[in-house]
Amino acid sequence: KSVTQVFVLPIKEFKEANKVAQELRDAGINTEIDVMDRSVSKNFDYANVQGIPYVVVIGPEEVKEQKIKVKDMKSGKEEVTTTKQLIKKILH
Repeated sequence: KSVTQVFVLPIKEFKEANKVAQELRDAGINTEIDVMDRSVSKNFDYANVQGIPYVVVIGPEEVKEQKIKVKDMKSGKEEVTTTKQLIKKILH
């Protein structure tokens, strides 16, 4: 099991995804980011095997809307939210 709380998955938006990862780290949340440009399904498999509770997806659509897509790996629910809201959710 990993101590990582959030896995950030960039889809053609590494720079923006890196900003989000840094914001989460600055809030004290253990965060990992995919730097190997793996496929979306491989990244979800990785997070699942590692037991990482949340996967944040950041692609062109999310960047355009200035939002992040968060998948709760336990429930399987996905929601579009902001980084600040995710930080609140994890820390409280």
